[in-house]
Order: sequence, then structure tokens, then C-alpha cells
Amino acid sequence: TGHGANVVGSLGSGSLVQDMPTAYSNPSGGDAWVNVGTDTALELSGATATVSCWVKSIYDNTSFADNNHAVSKYQGGTAKRGYRLGINNDGGGSMYWAVGLPGAGGSVQATQDVSTYGLDTTEWFHMAGTFDAGVMKLYINGDLATEEDHSASTVEVSGNATVPFEIGAYEVGSRLWYGNMRDVRIWNSSLDITDIQEVFGDVNMAGATATGSLQGWWKMENESLTDSSTNSNNGAQSGTAVWDKSEYNLNQIGSGSV
Repeated sequence: TGHGANVVGSLGSGSLVQDMPTAYSNPSGGDAWVNVGTDTALELSGATATVSCWVKSIYDNTSFADNNHAVSKYQGGTAKRGYRLGINNDGGGSMYWAVGLPGAGGSVQATQDVSTYGLDTTEWFHMAGTFDAGVMKLYINGDLATEEDHSASTVEVSGNATVPFEIGAYEVGSRLWYGNMRDVRIWNSSLDITDIQEVFGDVNMAGATATGSLQGWWKMENESLTDSSTNSNNGAQSGTAVWDKSEYNLNQIGSGSV
């Protein structure tokens, strides 16, 4: 068994998978995203922060359209840039972890081309961004993909009290994530690689990593947008999400064991 499912037989042989959780999806042409609100716990303002999630895209690693946001608390073109994590269409697909500069001065980010990295974005993958006094790290499937030092520009995440924390969108429902999402977590600490690998390996979502600094955790299974952290900032669905058991392929999550 694994991932909250009772498995009968072998997935490879085509046997049935019983009691599977349903996965959250915004399909091609869809309008689904999640508004979590503006509670101060979601700001991650300060010298350290971490954001992570599991995603699966409708786009392959060379065909991303526009800017697909997985997680954001960010409004471009204003003094309300907080942070965001996603993949844009630079070169067909560039993963980014961005943090706004104080005031209206733009943002800094760590990026990784997903094609040259060899990532299959049409299968489940894990991405995480950390911020530590201006040093930004981007992790893919538990491995450090890129690191950039922006401490000369900023040493803290800018607070932005009026912009909502969004899953699958930014700027209140624009530039959506098209595909599946699960296990979104945020911390007000900078997790190290050991912690990141523990989160990546926690496919059953037991949640034993860095619990003291956990500020939000949305498992996004079985039509639930409940916040499993102690802050209880539950998500509100906007648009029409699809919750589909067929979107789970356990062989694509974590180590692939079931």
C-alpha cells in the first residue's frame, strides 16, 4: 500500500487500484484555482522561507504556454510582490522561484530550464524553493537544481498583506497552472537539502518535517482544500476543478514503489 491507497495486484499488469484518493486538476481550458486568503501566516515575510508542491502539467518540457503558477502570493507591477513558484514559457519551459524586492523594485529569482534538466513535466514531479537571507535555491524531485545569491539585492521576503495566497494561479486567478496539484506546503524557515528530501519522500503525507515552522499545508486530496497546519487557512475553490482518481499514477510519485 502507499499514498493513501489500497492496491490490489500490480499496476504494471493493469490490475485495479482500490480506494484511491482523488487528485486535484485544472484541465486544459479550465478556470480552476484556489484562494487561501491573506492571513499573516501566509506572508512568509522575513529572512527565511520555503515553498514546495507536487505537480503534473498538461504541457511537456518544451511547450509551456505563458506563465503557469503553482503557488503564489504575488502581484506583479506593484509593491505587492511576495513570492511565487511555477514554470513559464521561456525557452519552452523554465521553472522559477521568485521573491519580490522591497517597494516596487521588481523581483529576484532562481530558474532552471526543465528541458535541459531532463524533467518530464507530464508526469508527477516535486518542486521546492528556499530563501535564506537572499540565497535562493530551487529543488526538483529532492535534488538541488540551481542556487543563486541575491543577498546584494534583498535579504528578506517582502510582506504583502493585501494579496491573497493562491494555489494554481496569481494576481487573483490569472496565469493558471494547467494540470494536477497536490501536497502544497509553506514554511517560514529555509529547509536544508535533508529536509527537502524528507518532504519529497513523504508521499504518504505524514508530515514529520520541520513542523515547528510549517505555516500552511494543503494536501488537496478527496475534494478537500483543508489546511493541515495549525493555522487552519482553508482554501476556497474558484472555477471548476476536476477531482479524478484516474489522475493518480503511483508509479510516477516518489520512488515509484506501491
